[in-house]
Amino acid sequence: MKILAIRGKNLASLAGEFAIDFLQQPLASAGLFAISGPTGSGKSTLLDALCLALFDKTPRLQQAGTRGVHLRDVGDETLPPFDARNLLRRGCAEGYAEVEFIGNDRQHYRTRWSVRRARLRADGKLQASEMTLCRLPEQQALGGKKTEVQDMIVEKLGLSFDQFTRAVLLAQNEFSVFLKAPDDERASLLETLTGTDEYSRISIRAFDRAKQERLTLEGLQQQLTTQQPLAPAEREALLAQIETAQSALDKAQQQKTELDGYLNWHRRYQALQTAEQQAQAQLQNAQQAHEQVQPQRQQLQLIESLQAARPLLVEYDRLQDECEQQQKRLTIAEQTAASTLALQQQAQQNRAVAEAQLQQAEQQKIDAEQDIAQARSLDAQIQTLQPQHQKQQQDTLTAQHQAAELLKQCSDTQQSEQRTTNELTDCNNWLAEHEHWQRLSEQWPRWETLFRQGKTLVGELDFARSLCAKNESTLTLVESATHSARQAMEALLLQVSLAEQQWQTAAQQAKSFDTDALAQASEQHQAYLSTLRQTESQWRELSRLNAEVDNHTASQQTISAQRQQASEALHTVENALPRLIASHDQAAKMLDLAKLACSERVEALRAQLKPDTECPVCGATQHPFAEHDHPLRRELQPLELEVEACWQRRQQAEQDRQRGQLEIGQYDKALQTTNELLAALRLQIDQQQQSWLDIATELSVLDVPDANKLAWLASEIQTTEQSLHAAAEQLKAMSAAFATRDQAREALEKLKLQQQVLQQQLDQASTDRNTADQALTNARDKQQTVALQHERLLDELDGAFDDAAWRQAWQTDVEGLYQACLHHAQDWQRRYLQQAQLNQQISILRTELAALQANADQAVQRQAQAEASFAVIDADLAAKQQQRQNMLNGRSVSEVEQALATVLGDVKTALQHTVTATQDAAAQVATAQEAVSQIGKLLSIRRTEWQAAESAVSQWLQAFNDKQPERPALALESLRQHLQRDAAWLNREREILQQLNQMLMQAQTVLAERRLQSEQHLQTRGSLESFEVLASQLAGLSEQLEALTQQLSDLHLQRRLDDERLQANASLQTQITAQAAVNDTWAKLSSLIGSADGKRFRNIAQQLTLDILLGYANQHLKDLSRRYRLERVAETLALQVIDQDMGDEIRSVHSLSGGESFLLSLALALGLASLSSNRVCVESLFIDEGFGSLDADTLRVAMDALDSLQAMGRKVGVISHVQEMTERIGTRIQVKRCGSGSSEIVVC
Repeated sequence: MKILAIRGKNLASLAGEFAIDFLQQPLASAGLFAISGPTGSGKSTLLDALCLALFDKTPRLQQAGTRGVHLRDVGDETLPPFDARNLLRRGCAEGYAEVEFIGNDRQHYRTRWSVRRARLRADGKLQASEMTLCRLPEQQALGGKKTEVQDMIVEKLGLSFDQFTRAVLLAQNEFSVFLKAPDDERASLLETLTGTDEYSRISIRAFDRAKQERLTLEGLQQQLTTQQPLAPAEREALLAQIETAQSALDKAQQQKTELDGYLNWHRRYQALQTAEQQAQAQLQNAQQAHEQVQPQRQQLQLIESLQAARPLLVEYDRLQDECEQQQKRLTIAEQTAASTLALQQQAQQNRAVAEAQLQQAEQQKIDAEQDIAQARSLDAQIQTLQPQHQKQQQDTLTAQHQAAELLKQCSDTQQSEQRTTNELTDCNNWLAEHEHWQRLSEQWPRWETLFRQGKTLVGELDFARSLCAKNESTLTLVESATHSARQAMEALLLQVSLAEQQWQTAAQQAKSFDTDALAQASEQHQAYLSTLRQTESQWRELSRLNAEVDNHTASQQTISAQRQQASEALHTVENALPRLIASHDQAAKMLDLAKLACSERVEALRAQLKPDTECPVCGATQHPFAEHDHPLRRELQPLELEVEACWQRRQQAEQDRQRGQLEIGQYDKALQTTNELLAALRLQIDQQQQSWLDIATELSVLDVPDANKLAWLASEIQTTEQSLHAAAEQLKAMSAAFATRDQAREALEKLKLQQQVLQQQLDQASTDRNTADQALTNARDKQQTVALQHERLLDELDGAFDDAAWRQAWQTDVEGLYQACLHHAQDWQRRYLQQAQLNQQISILRTELAALQANADQAVQRQAQAEASFAVIDADLAAKQQQRQNMLNGRSVSEVEQALATVLGDVKTALQHTVTATQDAAAQVATAQEAVSQIGKLLSIRRTEWQAAESAVSQWLQAFNDKQPERPALALESLRQHLQRDAAWLNREREILQQLNQMLMQAQTVLAERRLQSEQHLQTRGSLESFEVLASQLAGLSEQLEALTQQLSDLHLQRRLDDERLQANASLQTQITAQAAVNDTWAKLSSLIGSADGKRFRNIAQQLTLDILLGYANQHLKDLSRRYRLERVAETLALQVIDQDMGDEIRSVHSLSGGESFLLSLALALGLASLSSNRVCVESLFIDEGFGSLDADTLRVAMDALDSLQAMGRKVGVISHVQEMTERIGTRIQVKRCGSGSSEIVVC
C-alpha cells in the first residue's frame, strides 16, 4: 500500500484547493520529507485529509468522544465534537478530501470524501458527507452506498482504521499510549491491530457453554425427582385389577351384542311390515293408473291406423302449394315482360336525341377555332411583358422600403441618443448625491468579510452568553441534586440498618426447624395413610364381590325354575301341533275342490254350452248348471273362513313352539353365563382374599370383627390424616420462616444495591458540580475573548462609514445593516458602471446617425427613378391584358379547348350509352316472354298432378270408412288434425303406456317379495321377549358397561402413566450419564480458557502477539538506542525495560524520562507498523510531532532510524517544530499562514 497524492479543499485552516502529489518532483525522488509550519497553520490537517478520504474519520476527532455536547454551526444548527464535518472551513459552502493510492492488489485507486452545505450557501445546513472510490486510469466507480464504499476501501488497502493509524499514520500525542497502557488496554489494542478477537469470543463461548451444560445437567437431575414409577407390588396389583375389569367388560359387551341382535330383529320385522303395506298401496295406485289411461290407449290405436294416409296427405299438400307458387310466378313474369317492353321504347327515343346533340357539338368546335388562334397570340405577348413588369415593380418596392427604413432608423437613432443623454444626466446626479457610498463600494470585499466575521462573532457572543446562563443553571441544579442525594443516603442508611436486624431475626427463626426430621415424619405418615386406604379399598372390593356372588346365585335358581316351566309348555304345544296340521290340510283340500268347480274358466265353458249339444269336456247333452249357479258356490265362503281359522290356529301353535324353543335356549345361555360369572367372581374373591390377608396381617386388622373392620380403618385413616396435617403445618411454618428469611435477605441486598447506586449518584453529582463550575469559568472566559474580538472588528469597520451612527444599527440589527450596506454598495457600483456604459453608447449613436442620414438621401433618389420606369411598362401591359379580356370572355385558350373537347366527349359517351341500353332492353324483352311461356307450361303439369293426389286421398278415406262402419265417417280435416301428431308424440305415448304396464307388474312382484321376506324373517326370531322388555334390559346393561369402561379407563390411565414414568426415568438416567460426561469436558475446558469477559484466553493469545511485537520493536531499538531492550513481564502483558548499560537492570516503563519514553515509544510504534503490515506491503509512513523532547544526539539517532526506513523503500513524512530536524531534511512541505486564519501549501 502506497500513498500517491493528497488533495483537498476548504479544510480547517487550508482555504481553497490544495494538492500534494508524491509522483511529482521534488517529492517523487525524496524518501524522507518534512511537513513544517507555525503552530496551528494546518500541518496535521493534511493527515486529517488523508484519513477523511480513506475512512471518514480522523485520530484527533476520535478522541473527542464527549456525548451530549454539541458545537454551534450556523443558525440554530449544532454538531457533535467527533463529527468529521467539523473540519469544513467556516464560511465555506463545500469542501472535500481526495487521496490516490496503490492498493494491496497493486492497482491505482482514487477515493474522495466530500461535504457541502444546503443550496451551496455558506449559511446553509450541513448535508451528509459522501464518499466515492474509482479505479484509475479508467475512472471505473466501485461500490454504491457510503458503507459499501468504506468496506471496499478497507479491502483494497488491506488495513482498517485502527491498523492504518498504527502502521501508516503515527498520530500526535499517541506515541506513549501503548508503552504505558494497562494490561487490559494493551491486550485490547493488540487484539484490534492483529484482528485476533476470535480468542476473546472463544473464551466467552467456552465459559457460556460450560455454564449451559451445567444448567442442563441440573435440570435433568431435577426432572428425575418428578419421574418416580410405582413400586413392583403396587404395579402387580394394578395389572390384576385391569385383568379383572377387562373380563367383566368383555362379558357385558357379549350380552349387549345379543340384546342388540334381538332388538334389530324386532326393528327389521317392523320395517318389513311397513314395506309390505307400502307395496300393497303401490299396487293399488298402479292398477288405478292403468285403468285411467284406457282412453289414451284407444286414441293411440286410432292414430297408428291413420299413419298409412300420411304420405298421400303430404303429397297432396305439396302439390297444392307448388300450384299456388307457380301461379304467383306467372303473374310476376307477365308484369316483368310489360315493363321491359316500355324500357325498350324509351331507350330508342334516348338514342335519337344523343345523335342530334353530337352533330351540334362538332359544329361549335369548328366555329371557335379562329378566336382561339388570336387569343393564343395575345397570351404570348402578355407572357413576355410580365417578367419585366414584375422585376420593375419589385425594384420600385425595394427602393421605397429602403428609403423608409433608413428614414426610420435615423429617427430611432436620434431618439435613442436623446434618451441615453437623459439617462447619463440622471446617473451623474445620483452619483454626486451618493458620493458618501463610494468608499464603501470600492472596498466592499474587505467590508463584506468583516461583516461576515462580525455576524459570526455576534452569534458566538450570544452563544457564550447563553452558555454562561445555562452553566449557571446547571451548576444550581447539580448542587441541588448533590444535596438531595446526601439526604437520600442518610435515610437509606437507616433502612439498611433496620433490614440487617430483620434478616438476622428471620435467619435465627429458620435455624430452629429440623428440616430432615419433619420431611421424614411426613413421608412416614403419607406411606401409612396410603396403606390404610389401599386396605379399605380391598376390603370394600371383597365385600362387593361376595354380594355379587349371592345375587348371581339367586338369579341362577330363578332362571332354572323358569326353564322348567317353559319346557312343560313346549311339550304341550308339540303334542297338539300334528292334530292342527291335519285339520288345516283337510279344510284346504275341500276349499281347492270348491274353487276348481267355481273357477272362471269353468264358468266360461259353462256359458258356451247350448241345449242338446255335447259338452266338449264330458260329452253330455244335458247341462243342469248351464242356466243356474253351482251348489258349491254357496259353500265357498264358509270353507274359506274355516281354512283361515285352521291356518291361524296352526300358525299360532307353530309360533308357540318356536317361542318355547327360543326361551329354553335363552334360559340355557343365561344359566351358562351365570355359571361363568360365578366362577370368575369366586376366582377374584380368592385373589382378593389373599391380597387382603397380606396387608391385613401387617396392620393387625384380622382380629377386628368383619362388621367393624370399615369403622376401624376409617378411624385409623382419620388419625393418620390428622398427624399428616400436623406435619404439613410444621413444614408450612418452616417454609414460611425460610421465605421470611429469604425476603429479608433480598430486601437487605436491594437496599445495599440502592446504597451503592446512591453513592455513585453522589459521586457523580460531585463530579458534575466540578465539571459545571469549570464549564462556567470557561464560558465566561470565552465570552470575554469573543467580546474583545467583536470590539476590534467594529473599530476596523469604522473606516467604511463617515460617522459612528452605523454602530447603533449594528447593535439593533446586524443582518439588516449588512443587507443595507450590501444594497448600497451594489447600487453605487451599478450606477458607476452605468455611467461609463452610457458615455460609450452616446459616442456610438452619434457616429451611426451621420452615416444613416447620407444613406437615406441616396435611397430617395433611387426610389424616384424606379417609379418612373415602372409607370411606362405597366401601361403597355394593361392595354394588352384588356384586349385579351375581350376575347373568349377572358378565358384561357386551353380552358376553351378543354371545354369543347369535354362537351364533345360527353355527347359521344351518352350516344354510346343509349345504343347499349337499346340492345339490353331488347334482350330483356325476349327473356321475359320466354319465362312467361315456361311458367305457364309448368303450372299446367302441377295442376294435373294435384288433381290426381286429391283423388287418391278421397279413395283412401272412402276405404277407411268402409272398413270401420261403427266409427263416425272420417273427413279430410279430421284426418289432417289427427296426423298433426308426429312420430315423437307417438313414441312418447307408447313409452307412457308401457311404463304404466311395467309399474303394475313391478308392484305385483314387489308385494309378493315383501310377503315372502316377512314370512322368512319371522322364522329367524331368536327371543320371545317384546321390544320394550329387551330395550329396558339393554339400557340397564349399557349403564353397567359405562361404569365398567370408566373403571377400566382409569386403571389403564394409571398403568400408562406408570409406563411413561418408567420410560422417562430410564431415559433421564441415560441423558444424565451422557450429560455428566459432556459437562465434565466443558468444565475442564472452561477452567483452562473460559471467562465471562473473554480476557483469560485473550491474554494468553496476546502474550504471544506481544512477544512478536517486542521482537520487531527491539530490532528498531538497536538503531535508536542500544542501551535499552524491551521485555514482557512473565505471565502478564506488562512491559519492562532492560538497561544494558546498567548490567541488564530491570526498569519500569514509568521510570523513563521524556526523551527515553519517546525513543521506546517510537520503537514500539515502528514495531506496531511492522506487525500491522505483515499482511500488507506498507510503503508510506507519516509521523506527527514527538521529536521536541530529544537532545541533539538522540535526535540524530532518530533521524538515522528514519533514514534507514527510507532506505528500506518507505516514503516517510515527518511533522515537527524542531528546526535542526527540518533543516536536515532536504525536501519540505511548508504550510504558510496567509492571514484571516487561512494557510497555503508550498513544496520546496
